Amino acid sequence: MQKVSGVNRRNLTKYYRLLIKEFNWQIPVVDPTQCVVRIANNAGVSEKTKRTAIDILHKVKQQGFIDGKDPTSVAAAAIYIF
Repeated sequence: MQKVSGVNRRNLTKYYRLLIKEFNWQIPVVDPTQCVVRIANNAGVSEKTKRTAIDILHKVKQQGFIDGKDPTSVAAAAIYIF
């Protein structure tokens, strides 16, 4: 995107946040538990691992540790932990 627009990443993110704020847009947030199933299926892990990873995500989500983090990365980490 930077090459096409000629604007550096810092300014792009600033303008993106400004647009969201000015137009009161609601950006959908992806739930990491949805990513667990997709990643686990691609990796060929067991159902027990999927369930355990989802349980881990529920516990961590209640603590508020995953707010603002990339959902795909968080899901992959939960699978890797188990």
